[in-house]
Amino acid sequence: VQAIAEVEEVDQDVSEFKPGDRVFMRMAHGSHQVLPAAACSPVPDGMDPKSACWCGLAKTAFRAAWAGSFTQGQHVLIVGAGPVGQMTIRWAKTEGVETIAVVDLSPYRLEHASNGGATDVFAGDVAEHIEKIAAIGDGEGPAVIVDTTGNPAVFQHALAAAPMFGKVILLGDTGYPGRQCLTSDVMSKGLTVQAVHDSHDRDGWTQRRIDETFFASVADGRFDLSGLITHEFSPADCAKAYALADKQRDSVMGLLYDWSKVDHSC
Repeated sequence: VQAIAEVEEVDQDVSEFKPGDRVFMRMAHGSHQVLPAAACSPVPDGMDPKSACWCGLAKTAFRAAWAGSFTQGQHVLIVGAGPVGQMTIRWAKTEGVETIAVVDLSPYRLEHASNGGATDVFAGDVAEHIEKIAAIGDGEGPAVIVDTTGNPAVFQHALAAAPMFGKVILLGDTGYPGRQCLTSDVMSKGLTVQAVHDSHDRDGWTQRRIDETFFASVADGRFDLSGLITHEFSPADCAKAYALADKQRDSVMGLLYDWSKVDHSC
């Protein structure tokens, strides 16, 4: 869970924050939290908190951008256009990736992908678009494929879609690690498979540093988050929010809880 909060009180040993400051934090749902200052990132003045709250998922997606060495002129395929996939798309755009191809079952999610910078979108399963994927970049294919789904079947299709000496990045957790198996494509194509996770702080890319990069990219317009928050709720309506996310996934992207609507006098 990612949240934007206002500092109410600081310990006498804390010098980097003061009451009234806005911070980004990653904690469980709640109207109040007590946590170390190091676990918070300052939110720049003037930034819309509804944009700033994407910071946590943007950090998760940044791990794929780092592992894939996203750069200008590159051809990348992103599998899955859910919230993490949307953030991966936007990092690719920020870094000047030439081809940002996206595959997802949902046309609704693909619309958000196009709005965020995707250059090519394919509705359906990866296996349905192997030939189109191979044609990316004048037949070079995507040098990097990022699987954001955690679906074991999708992983096998991603390996099949990868070109010779390509790289397949597994972003985030899967509920079935025992089913996420390698195929003969890994050996026959000389593929590189790399798993990345939100917790993988490497080469100095900590939560704070990534947050600063994200905020700067949002502020200068390179990281477009418009329209990604599709539903807003009071925390009292959390059951409705979870039911919506569970039953109507194809019409939901970002769910926001507005804790300012809670009556704290009770």
